[in-house]
Amino acid sequence: MCTGERFIPVTLVSSLLIGRRNAAGGESRVCAPDGRTLLTKTPAEPGTLLLGDDRRTLHGVSPVRPIDGSGPAQRDVLVVTFASAWP
Repeated sequence: MCTGERFIPVTLVSSLLIGRRNAAGGESRVCAPDGRTLLTKTPAEPGTLLLGDDRRTLHGVSPVRPIDGSGPAQRDVLVVTFASAWP
């Protein structure tokens, strides 16, 4: 599900997968403002980068859960946002 919640006004948002272990889920979804899904992707390889225009799209990620219940799920992502000084 995509959300439109914004805590700070940003222009671009990037999400870089650092790693994941014993993790199912974590599907990234990008939607148009009207709710249409534009992209779904479950980054699996470290170094996978998603970059989006936060002014024109909504985005969300599905919950991460363990594949093997004997250990925790881990999904490390670096999120960087860029804000313009001009409107």
